Amino acid sequence: MSDVFSKEKRSEVMRSIKSKNTKTTEIKLIKIFKELHIVGWRRTYPLKGKPDFVFPQKKGCRFC
Repeated sequence: MSDVFSKEKRSEVMRSIKSKNTKTTEIKLIKIFKELHIVGWRRTYPLKGKPDFVFPQKKGCRFC
């Protein structure tokens, strides 16, 4: 599937998407993790890209 935006427009769109103010999403996800007894996640973990949740034992991460 080809991109529907030109290269310049795609760049503009991606610049406008920020990974800030995701606090409510993170809190909801924490609540779900706790309800489902999902353990092993960390929030502040030193990785490039600054993922919101890291599962070090499973070598996975989650961006909100």
